[in-house]
Amino acid sequence: MVLLRPLVLLLALLVSGEELMTLSSSARLDALTVNHYELQLRFTCGNHVTEGRLSVDVQRDPNRDQCAGRFASPAGEIIQVRETVTPGTPLYTLLLPGQGAQMNITSAQDPPYFPGPFSIDGQGQLWAPSQGLKGQAQKVFQLQILVTFGQGRSCRGMLMVKVLPVPSSQVSFPQQAQNITIPENLVPGSKVAQVHAQGFDVRYEIVSPVPCRLFSIGRVDGVVRTTAPLELAQAPDAAVTRLRVKAFEQLRPWDSAELDFRVDVQSVNRWPPRCLPALLVTQIPETTLVGTVVNTFTCTDPDSPGSTLDYQLLFHSPASASSLCLRDRVLEVNDTLDCDVPGACLQHTASILVLDSGQPLMATKVPVLVMVTPVNEFSPTCVSRTFRVREDARPHTLLGSVVGTDLDYPHNSIEYSTSGGSAPFAVDRLNGEVRLLGPLDYELQKSYRLTVLLTDHSQDQDPTCHRSGSCTITIEVEDVNDQAPECEPPFQELTVYAHLGRSLEVTTVSCRVAQEPQRLAFSYRIVGGNSQSRFSLQGAVLVHNDLLLGSPWPEQPHTYELLIRVADAGPSAPHLSTTATVIVHIVDPGATDIKQTHPGSTAKQQDLSSEFRVGKPKQSWFFYKSVQLAPNAMCVCQTMEVGQYGKNASRAGDRGVLLEPFIHQVGGHSSMMRYDDHTVCKPLISREQRFYESLPPEMKEFTPEYKGVVSVCFEGDSDGYINLVAYPYVESETVEPDDTPEREQPRRKHSRRSLHRSGSGSDHKEEKASLPLETLESPQEAKSPKVELHSHSDVPFQMLDGNSGLSSEKISHNPWSLRCHKQQLSRMRSESKDRKLYKFLLLENVVHHFKYPCVLDLKMGTRQHGDDASAEKAARQMRKCEQSTSATLGVRVCGMQVYQLDTGHYLCRNKYYGRGLSIEGFRNALYQYLHNGLDLRRDLFEPILSKLRGLKAVLERQASYRFYSSSLLVIYDGKECRSESYLDRRSEMRLKHLDTSLPEVAPPCSPSTSLSGTSPEAGPFSPPKVDVRMIDFAHSTFKGFRDDPTVHDGPDRGYVFGLENLISIMEQMRDENQ
Repeated sequence: MVLLRPLVLLLALLVSGEELMTLSSSARLDALTVNHYELQLRFTCGNHVTEGRLSVDVQRDPNRDQCAGRFASPAGEIIQVRETVTPGTPLYTLLLPGQGAQMNITSAQDPPYFPGPFSIDGQGQLWAPSQGLKGQAQKVFQLQILVTFGQGRSCRGMLMVKVLPVPSSQVSFPQQAQNITIPENLVPGSKVAQVHAQGFDVRYEIVSPVPCRLFSIGRVDGVVRTTAPLELAQAPDAAVTRLRVKAFEQLRPWDSAELDFRVDVQSVNRWPPRCLPALLVTQIPETTLVGTVVNTFTCTDPDSPGSTLDYQLLFHSPASASSLCLRDRVLEVNDTLDCDVPGACLQHTASILVLDSGQPLMATKVPVLVMVTPVNEFSPTCVSRTFRVREDARPHTLLGSVVGTDLDYPHNSIEYSTSGGSAPFAVDRLNGEVRLLGPLDYELQKSYRLTVLLTDHSQDQDPTCHRSGSCTITIEVEDVNDQAPECEPPFQELTVYAHLGRSLEVTTVSCRVAQEPQRLAFSYRIVGGNSQSRFSLQGAVLVHNDLLLGSPWPEQPHTYELLIRVADAGPSAPHLSTTATVIVHIVDPGATDIKQTHPGSTAKQQDLSSEFRVGKPKQSWFFYKSVQLAPNAMCVCQTMEVGQYGKNASRAGDRGVLLEPFIHQVGGHSSMMRYDDHTVCKPLISREQRFYESLPPEMKEFTPEYKGVVSVCFEGDSDGYINLVAYPYVESETVEPDDTPEREQPRRKHSRRSLHRSGSGSDHKEEKASLPLETLESPQEAKSPKVELHSHSDVPFQMLDGNSGLSSEKISHNPWSLRCHKQQLSRMRSESKDRKLYKFLLLENVVHHFKYPCVLDLKMGTRQHGDDASAEKAARQMRKCEQSTSATLGVRVCGMQVYQLDTGHYLCRNKYYGRGLSIEGFRNALYQYLHNGLDLRRDLFEPILSKLRGLKAVLERQASYRFYSSSLLVIYDGKECRSESYLDRRSEMRLKHLDTSLPEVAPPCSPSTSLSGTSPEAGPFSPPKVDVRMIDFAHSTFKGFRDDPTVHDGPDRGYVFGLENLISIMEQMRDENQ
């Protein structure tokens, strides 16, 4: 500060007009200290008194600024501070001569900067050292202060700081400084802490901060209390308060002590963070680059605005995805999004967990749904391949498959086609199978080149986005031996003169193939007439071997009629053969009564050649071996012979019915037996019987009619054959050992007679050929009783897969039916030691309305094990579902048979085929089921769909029902009538030397009937006959089964799910093939 020197202020006041009054200052004026005075003046003149106010403004003289105060005196200024002074506390304020002064401190202390430098600011305030003055008691620090102001003007002064020791006092705080944490929701007046000081009549007060608006202290008890709300949202500065409490004796205030402590106010978490938007949903293509921003959001904490929040990204599906990341509240693409592997292109579901820092910890979840859409990036490719096919292959023969690959997922979403040309081949549009369409001739063309076009689909968000590729396949035609050798001459009659003990060449068999003169390899074998093995063949040379010692030659010539089989021996197949006949008259050369004849003079040539026919007999026979039972057992079964079956159920005795295998069984593992034309039977399972008996009326349309129960046992006949015979079921029925022979004998005789009836015409009535499964049988086995069963099918069955062991044969039963029948008999035989009677269910034969029943057995539902299944069985069944379409579609193929118009055979599939199908394979199986070998039965779509929709509506109303392991049968007639175009097709096939083994018996029909079995004129008023039936309820349950531990609610969602997918797939097939 600048102090003005003392001056005399003269003021002339006009009093009473002519008089003057002079006013002067009695002290030095300082404009920096007081720059304005208000004076009250009183003027007295005799009795006259006059008063008035006088204002005096003191202005600073810039030319007279100088240092003022005791600090500028020669002795300087002395200040005293205690050694406990707080570091950085202001100690002294200088009076500055003017504004803008600059000050420097020159310290005379020793050492100069111990305990640290004092500092002075531009306002003239002297601050204690930052290290404090602890331990500096009794020391004096001399500070020379230079003040510079104006232009080249300055002044100096001396300031001495004397450090005083802390005076001894009786007041003290026994506890050390402490920190106190309190919640923000304390109401005013709540106790925070209590301090206690030692001393006499101690009082307390808060000395810092002053004033203290949030806390107060009890003057007597030292209790610190809140004085205001501590809401941090409204008063964030209340989070931390440093309090200094002073304790002193009431009578000696100078005897005091101070205590410092900190009060932390902790926020109370009452609201979770709030985020906008509350849901993140977006869709991005799989080609989105790494680092692309997917979405952003903002979150705040209502309890503590502006506080830091913690963000965590939690993935749900897939569980450990790294495709997305969270960076500073921004959701970004973290890795390449690739839809070209299974399960990669899907919906990424996650949650962003937002955590605040309050207590208790509160969080908010922001759901995240990122849908990655596929992009068709790559063109499909395939590898050029070479297929070989025999020239005698029949139409529809499978040559191989073109396997297309596509880096885009799904990798098999490829359609195949061919471009240009008129080659007799076709490529299946869905699976790439290459099949033969027409006849081949090796001599006309030995190879074909076919360009296969591949077009992908369903690999892009845009359904019209397709890519294509191609490859070339080569089809080489293999030459087939279709000409039997011919011998010249085919018949020879020779007379030879043989000597005992010598070998003689009789003749040479000369054979060739006229159409293929280059074929020279033949095999020769004597197949008849070689008694005593007197002849042998050395290649084509017939040799007589007379090495036997015995009686002399008879007087008359001995004649041998030899049959020599000549067959192809080259690599071509099949090996065709012919038979040459050689009649040899052996004459003793010593006999004089025999006229010698030249070897060729009496030869008679007779064409006895026969062509070897490649193929299978129309009826196949099978043998099943079993174990000999106890001698007194009722049922003895050593060999079972499956032959022909009668068309109607045969009666065994007065009451018994001879059971036959049900030839149209395509799935399951329990054998179905034919009771009569309208009824079948199967082993009884109590749960299934109860289920049939308690079916609701609206379900009976879609299930076989339940007809009751019969008793079944083994019975033998007089010829040693064992049969399965059904009798009316009697609840108390038992079989006694003593009366068994008397009961069985008449039945056996009648049963044996009835079994001789044939349902396949007269061609095989006497046929007894057999093909045993066991190559060796002991003599005892050959004498064992046999079970002879008869069939009534005119149409052969041909298995398309190798699981049945009958894939190469055309037989009169569905191969799966035979397999189930064998297993069923084996089980019954093993249990028949006690003459056990078996209970069988009688059910409606659901295919008896159809002449050529085409049956599809579908295992329905996503679960196949019952509630009572063991853990091991349940795990096994779940694995089957997971590895098949049961898990993905709720339905899988369990077997089927399809009548083929082009061959007259049933093509069959079993349950193992269905287990390995993909979704696309399941579609192909449905397509094959609806194809009759010549055309797709498009007329079946709507009738089948109508039935399925009706069944779905019924099942959705059945609460608590669960149809675990139940099957669904779809049935239609493979050939309702025959058309003229079909007969024309057979004639055309005969002209091309193809197999025309189609059955010749068929009902008459209109010439306009199509090959698919329907008439175009019939229109919608005569749709084809179809049927849909639910079967197999051995593991089903509903709330009516009181003993079941589990009662389900609502309809069977797994079964309905399978029906929905089946309907959807058939609707797609219908739309694609309109």
